[in-house]
Amino acid sequence: APGSGGDSPDMEAVSELWREVGGSDTLQDMLRAVVGQGFRSYVLARGGKHSKPLQTVGCAQLCRLAVGGYLVLRRDFLVATVLVQPEWRRSGVGTALLDELLHRLPCGPGNDAGRAWAVISEADGEAAAFLQAAGGTSRGSLGKLLQSDVLITMALLLSGGALPLLLRGDGVRVFCFEGRGIVEQYRSEGRLRRNVED
Repeated sequence: APGSGGDSPDMEAVSELWREVGGSDTLQDMLRAVVGQGFRSYVLARGGKHSKPLQTVGCAQLCRLAVGGYLVLRRDFLVATVLVQPEWRRSGVGTALLDELLHRLPCGPGNDAGRAWAVISEADGEAAAFLQAAGGTSRGSLGKLLQSDVLITMALLLSGGALPLLLRGDGVRVFCFEGRGIVEQYRSEGRLRRNVED
């Protein structure tokens, strides 16, 4: 099926959510399947009444951050997507999804700590409020970030979604999140080993 990429049945749910909430079409679904980072980069939230099967109500994606596809940054990632069905917004779903992604990144002092970056349009007040409420630190515009971190700025321009916003004439606002995972639980393939109790 388009958008599944053969990765997982969950990718079809992601594609459906993109079509319903994110405004995606079939071509974008196919491109996501070919050039996307696969089902392991996503987390899904399911919900609904007990009498109905659970539906996918949200998804979020954490991607590698790279400069032009050649230089992949070791400790810096991109919050590429946070989508939540309108009727489930402001109920903690988006925050929980983002929190789960950040638990995939190690926390702590020094060069082993992970960071996740988010790029939004300067005019998107709803996204800015969400990212701040979820614990993100506003780093201002790309110009401001360029003064302190050239490499991250280039990565956000080339693979982080900032360039299309700029080409559209939008201002860009950058947020940064620190990893929340315990280093001892972190595995080299980038997934956190956690026991989640029901």
